[in-house]
Amino acid sequence: MSTLKKEIIKAAMCPVEVIDPDTAAGRYRFPATFVGFSGHFPNYPVLPAFVQVMTALTVFEEWRGRPSRLASIEKAKFHIELRPDQEITVQCRQYVSKGKAMVEARLSVAEGLAASLSMKFEEP
Repeated sequence: MSTLKKEIIKAAMCPVEVIDPDTAAGRYRFPATFVGFSGHFPNYPVLPAFVQVMTALTVFEEWRGRPSRLASIEKAKFHIELRPDQEITVQCRQYVSKGKAMVEARLSVAEGLAASLSMKFEEP
C-alpha cells in the first residue's frame, strides 16, 4: 500500500457509512502536514485532484470490502478548492450507464459541492 493511500486512510474521521444499497459515504480531514499538500502549492496548500480521486476510491473500496482498480474517469468537475483541516464528505453512489457499472463520487464541504466525479472501476 502506498504512503499516500495510508495517509488518506489515516485522515478518515470515521468508518464509511452505508446509506442505502447503492450509496455510501466517508468523512475526512486532511491536516496541513498531509503528504498530498506538499508542493501543491507552496504557502497555499490545495488538495490535488488526484488525491480527491484516490479518496473516492478509498471510500469505494472500504464500502465494498475489497480492492478495486480505477478504469476511467468519465467526468470530473472541481468547484471548490479543498484546503487543510476542512471536513470533507465523500459520497459514492453506484449506477449503470449504457451497460457500464459506474460510480458517482461527490466531495462536499460546509461551503457546498467541491467536486463531482463519474468513474468506472474494474475488480482485480
